[in-house]
This record gives sequence, structure tokens and C-alpha cells, in this order.
Amino acid sequence: MNIYNKYVRAHTDEILENKKKDPETIEELDRQLQYMEKSIGILKTSTSQNQMKTRMNINKRRQENNYLIADLEHVRASKKSAQKELEHKTLTIQKLKLEKQKL
Repeated sequence: MNIYNKYVRAHTDEILENKKKDPETIEELDRQLQYMEKSIGILKTSTSQNQMKTRMNINKRRQENNYLIADLEHVRASKKSAQKELEHKTLTIQKLKLEKQKL
């Protein structure tokens, strides 16, 4: 605490006195503060807009993926039924060939 009081405190008092004496510095700091607040507001709005666009894009892609998955399931089911039908017809052809050979 003695070190703080001996070296730092005197310097801080000097800086505070300089700030009180220079109103232009305070005005400049206020202008910079207003500019930064405005910049923060602009960044917040652009960020929220970007988030909204990203969410919409994600939802759109998710819906497309759901549609593609449903379509793929339909194609798989039709392929499976076509294979069963092909196997059935192949067996029928083989049976007919055997019957023909017997005759």
C-alpha cells in the first residue's frame, strides 16, 4: 500500500487533474464513445440479420434433405419390389422351361 501511495496515487491524481483541465479531450472521448455505440448497434443488427438468413438457409436445406430421404426410401422400396417381381418371373420361366422339356 505504501508503494501504491508513494508512486501510483500521485500519478493518478495528476492524470485526473489533466482531464479536468482539458474539456476538448472529454468531448473527443464522448464523440468516440458515441461512434463506438453506433458501431455496436450496426454490428448487432447485421449479426441478427445474418443469423436469420443462416437459420432460413439451414431450414431450407433440412427440408430438401427430408424430401430427398423420402424419395430415396421410395426408390429403394420400388427397387426391392421390382427385384422380387423379377425373381418371381425368372422362377416362372424356369418352371415353364422344365415343363416344356418334359413334354
